[in-house]
Amino acid sequence: MTRVRARRSVSTIFFVNGAVLASWVPHIPAVKAGHGLGDGALGLVLLSMAAGSVLALTLAGWLVGRIGSRATTSMAAIALCLTLPLPILSPAIPLLALSLVLVGASNATLDVAMNAQAVLVKREYGRPIMSSFHGLFSLGGLAGAALAGLAIGLGVPPACHVVASAAVALLAVGRALRWLVPSDVADASASPVFARPSGVLFGLGVLAFFGLLAEGAMADWSAVYLRDTLETTPAVAAAGFAAFSLAMAAGRFAATAWSACSGPAGCSAHRGRWPPAGSAARSSWARRPPPWSGVGSSASASRTSSPCSSARRDMCAGSRPAPHLPRSRP
Repeated sequence: MTRVRARRSVSTIFFVNGAVLASWVPHIPAVKAGHGLGDGALGLVLLSMAAGSVLALTLAGWLVGRIGSRATTSMAAIALCLTLPLPILSPAIPLLALSLVLVGASNATLDVAMNAQAVLVKREYGRPIMSSFHGLFSLGGLAGAALAGLAIGLGVPPACHVVASAAVALLAVGRALRWLVPSDVADASASPVFARPSGVLFGLGVLAFFGLLAEGAMADWSAVYLRDTLETTPAVAAAGFAAFSLAMAAGRFAATAWSACSGPAGCSAHRGRWPPAGSAARSSWARRPPPWSGVGSSASASRTSSPCSSARRDMCAGSRPAPHLPRSRP
């Protein structure tokens, strides 16, 4: 029963993480218009979130080693929920950039810590379940984007939506923290902040980089592309990221069964066959496909790179329990 509760708690954290990030993504076109930003200026502002992620990632693994993945996950999850409304509430561009740095840092720290928790739960079960956790992150993205689109369609002010979303997320996190896995001795021992990766770990990092590059591009620009270029309604623009999250979730849940049959190595090796399949499926439409379909088919490029990389990283000889490979976009 304890391991079941632990799995539910870690699953909740993954789901909430995806929902919180997806609650922000559909509002990017409105933030762009509200501050009068062009595409180039928006790209620089969004880079602030990536900068916060990179800065936090250099310390997140060390923090997990010092105080444990349970405490780090708890603090980072609460911080992410509290910082969600800040980009929407920021009255000036410098404050917007600063708020995105905080969101990115909170998300990156949670990324590392909750993956460490997921690895501990996986070890208790003794079978491949990493992709199911990442699938729940994508389901959270689907729920968050869908609710954001509904709120936009009903005319709910963005500030009200993100504040309400943050409050609900905090309640869910509060209920989940009790059953997180206690940190073991290896988690709590000292570890260096920087370490040279082995050749295998470097390869996994490259694989994760390209998967997250696609995922980050969809998160930052899908709503802007649908709203500004294709001139869809704000609600349809939100549906684009929801479609992407749905496709990601489907692939990641399927990867759980795939990993059980062929292992993480087989899962990683065959993932490259899925993007052409997604593109071919989209091109087979007899008439012009809906605008969100292209965003959804793009998910085939990155749906399993992170969970399979995290699983294989845990199998590397001499590696520490806390996986330092992030899962979600920076």
